[in-house]
Amino acid sequence: GPRLGAVVVLTWKGTRADHVAFLDKQGDEWKLLGGNQTPTNGKGGAIAVSLRPFNPKRAMAYIWPA
Repeated sequence: GPRLGAVVVLTWKGTRADHVAFLDKQGDEWKLLGGNQTPTNGKGGAIAVSLRPFNPKRAMAYIWPA
């Protein structure tokens, strides 16, 4: 399950893995720290690094380095 700092493998658009990011938490809300993530307002292109709300249903795997 989710663990602060884990690498999350997820999909934005379907069943194929198409993004990875670090898992962060602010208050009770899980967020992703990653690059090339579209802003949450949906305007403009992807930005270099952002912290974005995260829907855990999109997670395909949580990876923690050994």
